[in-house]
Amino acid sequence: MTIQRLKQRAQHSPDYYQKRRQDHVEDVAPKKNHAPKTKENMSVVTNRWIHFCQFLGVNEYEHLEKAEKEDIMTFLDWTLDTFPKIRKRSTVLEYKQVFFMIYRKSMNYDFDREAASEIHDYIMGHLTISYALDTTTNEKPVLNVDDVYLILHHHWVHDGSRFPGEHCHGEP
Repeated sequence: MTIQRLKQRAQHSPDYYQKRRQDHVEDVAPKKNHAPKTKENMSVVTNRWIHFCQFLGVNEYEHLEKAEKEDIMTFLDWTLDTFPKIRKRSTVLEYKQVFFMIYRKSMNYDFDREAASEIHDYIMGHLTISYALDTTTNEKPVLNVDDVYLILHHHWVHDGSRFPGEHCHGEP
């Protein structure tokens, strides 16, 4: 076994790091590379935001730039009024998350955390009650410990299969 030595990394001057710091200050935050389904969801919410802003008679980008928690709460109200097929609270929560991704992508910074928390509380309380949103979740069939125990029990106790060359209970 040979021990490999790590390559020595280049040592830079303090001026180099000062320049790198300035480069970081000037750089725009890198955009995330989203999955195709996420991009599709972002497109749906973006189109609904544009439709909402046209309904209000405002510019969608300027309205997004100046958006406060009340604007987003109103957008969610309008969405539920306009699209009656939305019946689950989880869908509204997903709209909120996707909206914040759109906001982050457009503005290069996150929406205010405290305001986002109040919007979440608004969905969990007022919207859920006012629009009678369904809060149930679908059962997902997964294996648990008892299922694994049953499978192993059957495999080791009840399976009478014999394999070539297998000697069972001292038989020749």
